[in-house]
Amino acid sequence: MVALWIAETAINRIDEKEEYHRFCRETIDLCWEWFVNRKVDRWDIYDRVTYEEVNLLDIVINTDKRDSDLSDKYDMILVGVTYAAWQAFNYDEEAYGYPEDLNEMSDEEFERVVNIWIDQKAIDHSRYESLLCYLKPESVKFNPIKCKESKLAVKEKVIEMIQNQSV
Repeated sequence: MVALWIAETAINRIDEKEEYHRFCRETIDLCWEWFVNRKVDRWDIYDRVTYEEVNLLDIVINTDKRDSDLSDKYDMILVGVTYAAWQAFNYDEEAYGYPEDLNEMSDEEFERVVNIWIDQKAIDHSRYESLLCYLKPESVKFNPIKCKESKLAVKEKVIEMIQNQSV
């Protein structure tokens, strides 16, 4: 959920007319669909990270050549989606392994990157802390892991928090 908050924060800062905005929006929506309904194949999320003709890794690299600030925003989306893909692969305990390039992802690595972004002011620390407080199990009315209604409420709250950042 934090990964999707980060991705939503980044996409909210990118002009909708930007060349890759639609691809990124669709990718984030795919991650939300997996989170809420678990009806998206984890490979469909992962393929958008590195394997499709248009993919997040290439977007970050190619955008950096012309606009490093925009590339940084795409990088936030890349990390958020990569973490979501990693979670999707780890969710199915019966599945055997996951793509080798996801080996570097972990909860600790994701947290390390988030802390760097907080230090760089790419992520507002107080908003991040507010999100973490909201996501505490006792703060969420239903179990967000098992209850679809609760997952939808979490998604709506995350989107609301992002929209309030713009104000």
